[in-house]
Amino acid sequence: MSKLADDEEAEQLFVAFTEFEEGCKEIERARGIEGAIVGKRRAQYEDEVWKNPLHYDSWFDNIRLEESVGNKDRIRGVYERPIANVPPAEDKLYWQRYIYLWINYALYEELVVKDMARD
Repeated sequence: MSKLADDEEAEQLFVAFTEFEEGCKEIERARGIEGAIVGKRRAQYEDEVWKNPLHYDSWFDNIRLEESVGNKDRIRGVYERPIANVPPAEDKLYWQRYIYLWINYALYEELVVKDMARD
């Protein structure tokens, strides 16, 4: 638990430093810091979903991270990977999260990407 708190504090510090750099017109340095933060979060989320591919909350966190970055191909990939993990037939909670994921993906494609014809 202490490690998690330390990681969160470090991330808050990096975010504050990034904002400071942006305020000082050091845009490239700020982007580098943001890139490091995103990379660390990606690694954390990937580790979580590798351990439990049916942990849809981790997938949602990963999707939100990628949506904040804005790379459409990465976002699609992060949506499509958990969709490939069909939950066990008898587990209603997993199915609710799975369906919610599908709905979010459809909304992303239609409203953000505006690709209604995507298969």
